[in-house]
Amino acid sequence: MTILQIMYLLAAVEHGSMSKAAEELHVSQPALSLQIKNLENEIGCQLLRREPQGVVLTASGRAFQKDALKVREAWNRLEEDSRELGNEVCAEISIGLGPRVYSQELFDPLVKFFSRHPDTSVSFLTDVGVSMLDKLEEKKIEIAIARMPPAADVPHPDRFYVHPLLTERQCVLVSEDDPRSLLKSITIEDLDDSAFISGPEGCMDDMVLHELSRQQGIHIRKIYRAQDIESIMTMVRSGAGVALGPASFARRYGGKAVPIEPGVDVSLDLITLKQNAGNSFVRQLRRFLDGYIKERETEK
Repeated sequence: MTILQIMYLLAAVEHGSMSKAAEELHVSQPALSLQIKNLENEIGCQLLRREPQGVVLTASGRAFQKDALKVREAWNRLEEDSRELGNEVCAEISIGLGPRVYSQELFDPLVKFFSRHPDTSVSFLTDVGVSMLDKLEEKKIEIAIARMPPAADVPHPDRFYVHPLLTERQCVLVSEDDPRSLLKSITIEDLDDSAFISGPEGCMDDMVLHELSRQQGIHIRKIYRAQDIESIMTMVRSGAGVALGPASFARRYGGKAVPIEPGVDVSLDLITLKQNAGNSFVRQLRRFLDGYIKERETEK
C-alpha cells in the first residue's frame, strides 16, 4: 500500500468519477484505475463500485475511507512540517537509475564521483518496473537519473525539479532480420499492427507505449513484457517484436535502431523533489554529470 494509492482512491471518491479524478491529478485514467485496483488486491476486498452516476464506496470502502482520511491529513502535515535538506551533504543517499544510465555509459563515472565522498553511503535502485517519481515522493530515493514520464502520467509535476542531462533521438528497435532495419527512418504508421516489447505494466516503457498509441491511433497487435532492458533487447534481437528506445540501447545490447520520423528527442534527466534541489550534494552531482557529458561530447 502506498500513499499515492490512498490519495488516488480519495480523489476518485470525492470527484465521484475516475476520469475527473485523473484530470485533477494530471494522471491518465488507466494509471489511476490500476493503482486503485492494486490497492484493492492488496487489501483483499472491493473498495469502489461503478454505478451509472459514477463511482461510489462499498461498505468496506467506507470503513477504509475513515482511516485513509486520517492518513492523508497526517501526510499533508508531515509535508508541511518537513524541513528542506538545505546545504547539508547527505550521509546516506539512494538514487534511482534508468536503463539509459548504462547504455550511455554513465554508471562508472557515477561510481567515481561517489568514491570522492567516502563518508556518503550510496545505494542504487535500477528496477525497470519501478516508478521513479513514486519512489521520490515516498522518500524511498532522493535522486533519479531517468526519463520523465509523459506529462499525462505525472500526477504532481510542480513537486519535481528536473534538470536535463542529454537528449537522444527516439528510435524503433528491431532485429537485424527485420526488413525495417534497412530503413533510414520509420514513421509511426509503419508500426501499426506491430508486436511490441515493453517492461512491466505501468513502468516507463509501458506509459510511453500507450501514450504513443493514444496520440497516434496505432493498433498494437500484442505486447510482450520483460523485467529488464537486457531481456527486452534479447526479445527484440530474436524478432519477437519491436521496442521504443534510443540508439544507445542497440549499441549496448545489439539489434538495430531506426530513427522515428518526424524526429522526437527524449531527454535523460536528473530528477529530485524541489525541496531538495538546493542541497549541496545534488548540486555537486549535477555539475559533475554536466561537466563529464560536455567533456565527452567535446572529445568525439
